[in-house]
Amino acid sequence: MIVFYFLAVGASFLLSATVGLGGSLIAVPAMIAFLGVKTGVAMAAILLASNNIGKVIAYRRTIPWRSASFLAGLNMLGAFIGAHLLVAIAPRWVMIIVLISLLWSLFTEAMSRFSCLPSPHFTAKKSWLITGLYSLASGLTSGISGTSGPLKGLAIRYFARDRRYYAGAASLISCLGDIT
Repeated sequence: MIVFYFLAVGASFLLSATVGLGGSLIAVPAMIAFLGVKTGVAMAAILLASNNIGKVIAYRRTIPWRSASFLAGLNMLGAFIGAHLLVAIAPRWVMIIVLISLLWSLFTEAMSRFSCLPSPHFTAKKSWLITGLYSLASGLTSGISGTSGPLKGLAIRYFARDRRYYAGAASLISCLGDIT
């Protein structure tokens, strides 16, 4: 079991370092299996926060600081509310929310591949509104379930066209959300 734990943490760090996000999709279920629901979600956040600190240092030159700071603030607010909900609700409900978040991640990512979701080519005003809502929702789901699914990725796609900026922004937003 301990070998599985270390392999899962390593895989989540690798995925997160490569793409900028997504490590929680591996770390959260592994930590829940190993430590239980609430402790697993909290431990995954701590592990991923440490990984994200390293990524922010590594990506510091490719982070769009102004845009990412706006999204990080909304993400932190959502994570703060979500973390309080995590503590307040029963472990059974946390597990249900984790499962819904993971299924929603798969569904949303599949739909974005087939262009069923709104295009990131909105007007600037609509784009920032949708981006802000995605970021707030990703923080909320991250705080309560440990994973935000692709919501954070969808928020970042609206302003980070270059892959380097995308990974840097995702790392900063994930780091601050996990620390919250």
